[in-house]
Amino acid sequence: MLWWWILVAIVIALLASAGFRKFALVMLLVFLALATTITVLNHYEDQVERSRIATDEVQLTDVSVTLIAGNYNVAGRINNNSGEFTLTRLGIDLLAQDCPPADGECVTIAEHTLEFLVEVPPGQARDFDRVTRLRDSQVNPKGRLQWRQGVLFTESE
Repeated sequence: MLWWWILVAIVIALLASAGFRKFALVMLLVFLALATTITVLNHYEDQVERSRIATDEVQLTDVSVTLIAGNYNVAGRINNNSGEFTLTRLGIDLLAQDCPPADGECVTIAEHTLEFLVEVPPGQARDFDRVTRLRDSQVNPKGRLQWRQGVLFTESE
């Protein structure tokens, strides 16, 4: 109820006083300028966090994908080959591919993006183990099933 009376008082002041209208306009402009500055700085900071460690400085090794009760368990090791920054977040593109029994061209039959919150200091590695549900939950290859993965993005401190 108090907010209602404050709003009514502000509207009356805006209607009655030219000086208050000027003050309110200046305050609104200051607020908009601050909000814009904060938004731009946050966006810039996000870009910096994603550019400190290049995707080729992170390696995924010993990655396995197993089907467990309709979900997929994705496990492996994350190697941070950056010499300076701690890896804090990682995006992985996981592809299920249908490959012919003999050598030949594989076809992607399912794709899923995984995001991990991690803490991998520079020059170190950490194991990961994550259960996920693929968007294309029915992965039925006609030939040999092959899983491929790649690093989409990194974030660091």
